[in-house]
Amino acid sequence: MREILFRARRLEDGAWIEGYYVRLHDDKGYVSHRIYTGYADSDCGDYYPEWFEVDPDTVGQYTGAVDKRGVKIFEGDIVLHNRNIYEIRYMPKYFRFAGTKPGCVFAIFIPSACEVIGNIYDDQIMEVKK
Repeated sequence: MREILFRARRLEDGAWIEGYYVRLHDDKGYVSHRIYTGYADSDCGDYYPEWFEVDPDTVGQYTGAVDKRGVKIFEGDIVLHNRNIYEIRYMPKYFRFAGTKPGCVFAIFIPSACEVIGNIYDDQIMEVKK
């Protein structure tokens, strides 16, 4: 079974964090987007995991795959595959995560042949060496 995990940027310092994504609404209409770094065994217990407020525009789900270096591949990552660069997105038409680029969807890619070289949220994408 695939691990359900998310990644997003913390609002307080812009650092990336992985964990469990929760979107909360309070009775005054405020919406809070959080990543919890652990989980609680019960609502009645004393254990409350650490959480951080995150930028909802940077939330990406873990695909369940790792690249050839063992780096987790998340939605929004940029991967290099056979000298082609793809953005990882969830594609409802294919019921799966896929690599996309303008005019092309690469629905069947081999994660172990890919290399994560950046993501769509950061300015710096590593230069592709040919």
